[in-house]
Amino acid sequence: MKCSEAEELMMKYMDNELSESDAKRLNSHILECVECKESFFIYESLISDLKILSDYEAPLGFEAEVLAKISTISIDNNGRCTIKSRVNGVIWGTFSVLFGTGTMLVMYREPIMKSLLGNPYIGDTVSKLIPISMNITEQGNIIKNTADTFIGVISSTLANSIGIILAILTLICATQFIMIRNKKRTK
Repeated sequence: MKCSEAEELMMKYMDNELSESDAKRLNSHILECVECKESFFIYESLISDLKILSDYEAPLGFEAEVLAKISTISIDNNGRCTIKSRVNGVIWGTFSVLFGTGTMLVMYREPIMKSLLGNPYIGDTVSKLIPISMNITEQGNIIKNTADTFIGVISSTLANSIGIILAILTLICATQFIMIRNKKRTK
């Protein structure tokens, strides 16, 4: 069995769609192939760790939006997707994967890190990433604090400016009133 086929069978296993014969074939391959054994262990540990977390519902209308985008794929006369559709698919697919991965990492950062740290194959590598993760979090907090300070300064400036603007408008109105009254007197 090739590793690519084993990878497909692993996905079926994770979705509980693996037949008994395919399970035996996958098990034989995993016993012989170190890379697939590591991949299987990583998938298995992540899936088991994520099962304890609460489920999230897709936003209302999400399925309809996806189906609508699929229906816009252009097909040429030979029944194949056009190059433009393929490029759009690659761009949107890449964006979706990166956005989804980023969202998952933000939402489940702690359980994912704990799971990866406990993994005997990649735990050491992940432990080296913790200072980077902490630095990113620290930089995010600095940006948030700076934005909060900026918003506070803008808010107070606007609050103070409203008084000044009202005083200037009152002065302009009073000046116009006096000018109009003087014009009426001179007539």
